[in-house]
Amino acid sequence: SVLSSHKLFLLRVVGRILASSLSWHVLIHGTFPEISVHYWACLVQAQVIWGTTGKGSSFLSLISCNCLIGPRFKMFIYSVLKDSVLYCFCYDCSSAAIKGGKNTPIHKPKKSRGHLVKCTPPTGVQFHALEVRAEEKTPGGMKYDAILVDAKSDTPFRTPESQPKNLSAEDIANKLKAAEERKKSLEDMRHARLEEKLAKITEASAKREELNVKFISQTKDALDQKMELSDQKREAHLSSLKSKVKEHVDGIEKARAALELETKEIKDSIEEKLRNAAEQRQEQIQKMISKLKEHEDSVHKIRQNHIDQLNSLKENIQTKLDNAEKKRENERLKMVENLREHNLNVVNARLKVETDVKSNEEKVLQIVSNKLTQAALLRDQHRENILKKCIEKDKHGEKVRRNKKNGTENLVPEQAV
Repeated sequence: SVLSSHKLFLLRVVGRILASSLSWHVLIHGTFPEISVHYWACLVQAQVIWGTTGKGSSFLSLISCNCLIGPRFKMFIYSVLKDSVLYCFCYDCSSAAIKGGKNTPIHKPKKSRGHLVKCTPPTGVQFHALEVRAEEKTPGGMKYDAILVDAKSDTPFRTPESQPKNLSAEDIANKLKAAEERKKSLEDMRHARLEEKLAKITEASAKREELNVKFISQTKDALDQKMELSDQKREAHLSSLKSKVKEHVDGIEKARAALELETKEIKDSIEEKLRNAAEQRQEQIQKMISKLKEHEDSVHKIRQNHIDQLNSLKENIQTKLDNAEKKRENERLKMVENLREHNLNVVNARLKVETDVKSNEEKVLQIVSNKLTQAALLRDQHRENILKKCIEKDKHGEKVRRNKKNGTENLVPEQAV
């Protein structure tokens, strides 16, 4: 049957874990792990499944991958994952030398403090006081058994002493002579080398002088040529400038003459225009004066007509005002008569109202006095009733106190009125 989706997901995760663990192993140790063919086959199958699932993945690859995963491979995965998780990330462990697949720590380089003298022990000395057995590496470090050897006295290795040599006076003299000869030969060689160096220096200085003289002569010739060329160019430039300036001055003179002629023509035309404008202005002024005179005559006529019309209007208005004054006087007399009649009616009405008010006031006073007398009578009766009740209560209390003193038990209270 075809694998389910969660099994396929687990296979993808296993392939990813295998690839990451292999890369970690290579980065840390520098070598590929020595494992069986099952691991490589399963890794290839897992990578195939992880990369090609969903687009025509083969069923045989899934079955072969499932069959290849055995107990040895599971143990290997467990050990690799544990080593990668529990690996120490300190400086000494992480920077271990990749040499033969062993973790040999590399210490930090120390700063030099000047010239240090190194002391090394003698090579012939051997130490047999400690023996290490049953060495076993663990994820967190190393486990071993240290066994101390029995104490024994071994003499250290000593180098043989050199025998003294017997030298005669002739041997010493011969050696001194040979040393003198060697010294002289060395001095001769030194002098010869110095002479060769001095000869080379003199040759170099002579060559330098020749080169300096040659360079000076060449530069002088080049400068002379440049100066001649510059003088020729300067003269040619000055002549061209003079010709250009002369042409420019001639052009300016021609332009000035043309400008003077043009200004004269413009001045004549402007004077003629001004003369014509003055004549036209005088004609316009005469025309305007004649028009103003005509306008003044017409205005005088119109003003006279207006005065006549105003006089006639004043007469009409005066007659109308007189008629209105007469009408106003008649209306005033009528209004005075009406006011006199109205005042008489008002006085009669006021007298009638006053008589009615007086009669009503007398009636109201009589009613109020009757009510006050009745209220006073009722108040006196109520006060008398309250006094009677108080007297009866006092009598009853006196009787009760008297009965208590006499020791009577059955008391018959009187009914309150």
